[in-house]
Amino acid sequence: MKLSLFFILGYYILLAKGFLPSQESTDGRTDYTHASITQAAIYQVAADVIANVIDPTNYNASDPDGTIQTYFTHDALIHFAQTVMEIVNNNNLAQRTYRDDAARTMNCEQIVPGHLLLQSLRDNIIHQSQSANPDWDVVRELTGQYLFTLQVFYSNTNWVEMFGDRVCQELGVPGKSLPLNVSGPDMVTCVSCNYSKEAVQSFSCVDNMRMDGQLLTSGYTSFQGINKPIGNFPPKMGKCSHGGPYDSSKDIPATGGINKETSSPELSPHFDLHKQAGEAAIKATYDFLIGNGTGLLSILGVKKFTEILGMNYKKPCYDCLVPGLSVVFVIDDTGSMSEEIRVATQHSIDIVNQANLLGVNGPSNYVLSTFNDPDTTTRKTTNGTEMKQWLHNLTAHGGGDCPEMALTGIINALNAANPGSCVLFFTDADAKDDYRMNEVIQLLNAKKMKLLYFLRDECPKLRRRRRSQFTVPDNVQCIPNEDSKGRIRRGSGGFNLFETIASSTGGHIIHTSSSSLGSILGTFVKNNMGVSKVGVTTFELSSGSSHLIHVDSDLTLMTVRIKGLSSASDIRLVRPDGTDQTFTGTASADVIGSDTVLSIQKPPAGEWSLIKTTSGTSKVTVSGSGNIDFTYKFMEDVGGLKYPITGTSPITGSKLVISVKVSGMPPTAKVTHIILKKPNGVILYELPVSDTSTGSDRQLSVNYDMTTEEFYVSINGSYNSKIFSREKTDIVTPVTGEITFTSKPENLVAGQTSVIKVSVANKGITSQSYEVTATTVPLGILSQSLHPMSVGSNGNQEISLQLTAPNISIATLSVKLALRGRTIQIITRTLMVIDVPPPTISEVNRTADCTKETMNYYNCSTQSWSLVLEVTCPANLSQLYVTPNNVHLNYSQKASRSGAYIAILRGDCCSYTSQLNAIDRRGNMRKKSIDFSGGNVFNTTVDNFEVLSKPSSSPKKTNQNHDITLTVILELIGAAILGLGAVVVIITLAVYYRKKHKKSSKTRIQAIKVSPVPDRQMRWNERTMTSLNF
Repeated sequence: MKLSLFFILGYYILLAKGFLPSQESTDGRTDYTHASITQAAIYQVAADVIANVIDPTNYNASDPDGTIQTYFTHDALIHFAQTVMEIVNNNNLAQRTYRDDAARTMNCEQIVPGHLLLQSLRDNIIHQSQSANPDWDVVRELTGQYLFTLQVFYSNTNWVEMFGDRVCQELGVPGKSLPLNVSGPDMVTCVSCNYSKEAVQSFSCVDNMRMDGQLLTSGYTSFQGINKPIGNFPPKMGKCSHGGPYDSSKDIPATGGINKETSSPELSPHFDLHKQAGEAAIKATYDFLIGNGTGLLSILGVKKFTEILGMNYKKPCYDCLVPGLSVVFVIDDTGSMSEEIRVATQHSIDIVNQANLLGVNGPSNYVLSTFNDPDTTTRKTTNGTEMKQWLHNLTAHGGGDCPEMALTGIINALNAANPGSCVLFFTDADAKDDYRMNEVIQLLNAKKMKLLYFLRDECPKLRRRRRSQFTVPDNVQCIPNEDSKGRIRRGSGGFNLFETIASSTGGHIIHTSSSSLGSILGTFVKNNMGVSKVGVTTFELSSGSSHLIHVDSDLTLMTVRIKGLSSASDIRLVRPDGTDQTFTGTASADVIGSDTVLSIQKPPAGEWSLIKTTSGTSKVTVSGSGNIDFTYKFMEDVGGLKYPITGTSPITGSKLVISVKVSGMPPTAKVTHIILKKPNGVILYELPVSDTSTGSDRQLSVNYDMTTEEFYVSINGSYNSKIFSREKTDIVTPVTGEITFTSKPENLVAGQTSVIKVSVANKGITSQSYEVTATTVPLGILSQSLHPMSVGSNGNQEISLQLTAPNISIATLSVKLALRGRTIQIITRTLMVIDVPPPTISEVNRTADCTKETMNYYNCSTQSWSLVLEVTCPANLSQLYVTPNNVHLNYSQKASRSGAYIAILRGDCCSYTSQLNAIDRRGNMRKKSIDFSGGNVFNTTVDNFEVLSKPSSSPKKTNQNHDITLTVILELIGAAILGLGAVVVIITLAVYYRKKHKKSSKTRIQAIKVSPVPDRQMRWNERTMTSLNF
C-alpha cells in the first residue's frame, strides 16, 4: 500500500496543543481543558490557603466552595475570579503562541528540553515576584506559560500510562532531574494499532506502548519540525505518534498515537486515560502553587503568593454611601456653569436611586451648597427626591469677573455635612476668598472629608496660565480608600489655590471640559457610590406606538431613559396589571435637559408597556439593578481550537465564536438566545443556545460569520415563567484591518537595540491607508513611533519596530492601527528587560546541504552532515542541548575567551532540521535553528514500510566531514597557542582528537536520570549528548 504523507499546513494546528484550551473547543464534551484544569487547581489552592494558613479557625478546608464564597466579599470575589481568568488567558495565549514548539508541548520526545524550560520559567517567576516592586501582570503571564507546559506533560507523554494520576514531583523544579530517562531515538516505544474512530473506541490502541523498562516518551507530530524516526525497527513497530485525524505521522509505523488530550476516540487514541491525565494536571498545578517545599507559597510567602492569585483584594475606592455620611454637592452657579449643573443633576438621579435601594444602610442626608459672587446658599435634606428637585431647579446666572466665593461655598458645605463624607466640587473659576484657605484645610482634615475637585478652564486669566490640555490623571478613577495625603498628582493649568488645598488634605483634582465631564463624573459615581447598572433593552419609540419591556424578578430597580423627550406627560408606562405607573414615593419621573428619566424601585415582574403620545421618534434605554449580568468575547477558530481574537475589533468576513459568560443566574433561570442588535435597537440576529446548567455562572457560545454591520450584544431567557433580557450597549464595529505581532516574544537587553516585527493585513476588497502608532511604557524606548502605510486589498505589510530599553526590568509595548483617524485595533506585549545579553550562537563552518536524492525516508540515512558553531555566554553557560535527540552534540570550551564554546553537531538527512539551545545562569535562552534541507522538501511518500524496517546496508557518506574536522582542530590550535609551540600543539591535538572520538565523547554528557536503567540505555544516554549540565 502506498501512503502519501506530505504534511499539509492547513491541517496541523489542532494537534499543537495538549489539552484543549477552553470549553468553547470541546464540541459540547465535558473534557478537561487548560482553562478548567487551571481554574479547578487555583480555586482549591485558594480554599486551602484560606482554611489552613490565613484563618484556620473560621474556615474548613473540606468545603472549598463554601470557604471561597464566605471568605471573599462580593467585590473581592469578582477580583479573584478575574485574576484567575487572567492566568487562564495567559495559559491559552502560550498554547497559541508556542503550538509549533515541541519542547513547550512536550512532543517528539522533547521532554528534557521541556523540563529545562520549566525550570527557567519557574526561576523567572520567583525572581519577578521577589523584586522590589513586582509587576504582578508579568508574573501571571509567566505563570500561564509555565502551567501550559506543565499540564501538557500529562496529556502528551506516557507518564499517565505508567503512573496514572500521580504527579511527577521533579518536573520543572530547579536543581531536580527527571526521575526517568527519556527513550533514545533507536528504541521502540510503540506498536502499530488501528486508529480508526470505531477501532479506537473499542480500545484498539490501549496496549500499543512497548518499552524496555520504565522510560519516558512522547508522541511525534507531523508539524513541529522533527521527523518521526523510521528504519532499524521491527515491522509494525517504532516511535509513538501523537495521533488524531490531523497528525500525518500517525500513518508511519508505529501507527496510531498516544495523546490523551480529549475524551474523543477520534481525536485521542488514549482517550480512555483523558480523565487521569486531567486529574494529574490539576494535582501538578496545585503542587506548583503550594506543594510542600517546592510550591510558590513556601518560596514567596503568603503576602506575595496571594498577590499572584488576586486574593489580597482591597476595595480601591472609598464608599460614599455608607450609613452616617452625607452626599454633598458644591456648585458654582454662575452663567458659564449650565453644563456642570445639568450633568450633576443627571447623576444625582443615579445616586439617589442607589441610596434609596440601600435604605437604612445608605447615607443619612444630602447637602447642596452653591456659590457665585457675592452670594452663597446652603441646603440640607434627608429626602433624596428633594435633593434631585433642588438640582433640577438650579439655574446658572450672573458672573462676569472670574473669581467667585468658592472657599465660602466649600466651608458652608463642610459645616453642614457629616464627618467622613464625600464632597463633589464644580467650578470654572479661581477663588475670590483665598484668605479662607487655611480654614478650609483645617475643616477638611478635622472632619476627614473627601473632596473631589472638578475644574473647567474657562476664565481668560486661567487660559493664560494653562500649560497643556486638561485631562483625567491616569491614577485617579475614584476617591481612594486609603489616605493619599502627600501623594496628590497635580493637574496642569491654573487653580493653584485648589492644588495647594488638595495636596494638604488628600484631595484629588480633575481637569475637565464640558463634553468630558459626564463620563468622568459617571466613573466616580460608579466607583465611589456603587452605582452600577445592568442593561435590559434598547429600542426606538415613535409617535402613538407602544413597546413591551420584559421585567424579571431579579431587577430591584428599573430606569427608563427617553432621549429627546422633555416632558414626562408625553409618555405612559403601563404596569403588568394594566394600570398606569404613578411617579410618587419609590417611583420618580425626572426631566434633565431634553431627556426624561423614569425610576421605579422593586418593579413587579412581567410585561410592561411604554407608550408615546407625542410626535417624533425617541431612543429608549432601559437599565436597572440586579444580579443577572453577562460578559462576552469574540473567539476565532484556529485549526479547530478557539482562542480570543488578538485585536480589539472583529474582522469583517471572519468566522468567529461569540462566547458569553452569564453570572448571578438563579437555578431555575435559563438563557435561550444570544441576540445581536443594530445600534437603533432592531434585532439583527437571534441566535439560539442550549443552556442545561443550574449553576450561578453559565458559559454559552454560538458561531457567527462576521458581517460589515455594526451591532451590540444582548441575551434573553426565562426566569420564573417570565422573560428576562440583558444587554451591553457598547457598539461593535467590524473592521477590515488586522495587526499582529509576527516576532516571537523575546527579552530586551538594556542598552541594546532589539527589533519586534508587526504585520498589518487588509482583509477588505479595496486598498487602505493605515497609520500604525507604537508607544511604550516607559517612554523613549522606540526609535520611531508613527508608521503610515498603504496596504492593497487582501494584502499585508510588515514593519520593524526598533526598541532600545534603559536599565529597567519591565516595559510595555502597545501598537495601534488607525484608519482615517479612527483607531480600529490595538495589540500589546509585555517585554522583560535583562541587564546581561543572552547567549549568542553563530556558525563557524558547515558541510553541504542534503541533496534532493537523500530527502526521503529511503535514502536520508545515506548522507551525513556536520556543523561547527560558536556559543558565547556572558552570564556563563548553564545548559546546552540539541533537538531532536538523534542529532549528536559535542562541545569544548575555548581557552582564548571566557564564556565561549565550540559546539559540533552531527546528524544525517533524516534529521535535516534541528535546533541548538543555550541557557545561561540567569535563565536567558537562545535558540539557533539549523536547516540542511537546501530548499528541498522532504518526501514522506513510502511504498512499503517493511523495507525501511530493515537496517540499511549502504554506508553513510562521510567525506563531507573533513572540513569540519579541520575547523575544529584549528579552533583548538588557536585556543592553545597562548602557552605552547604551534607544532607541538598540532601534534598533541591531533592525537587527542583521535582518542576523544574513540571514546565516543562519553565523559561529557549524562542524560537526566534517577532510577536505575538498563546498561544499554545508559550507554545510549552517554552517546547522544542531548543535554549539557555544568
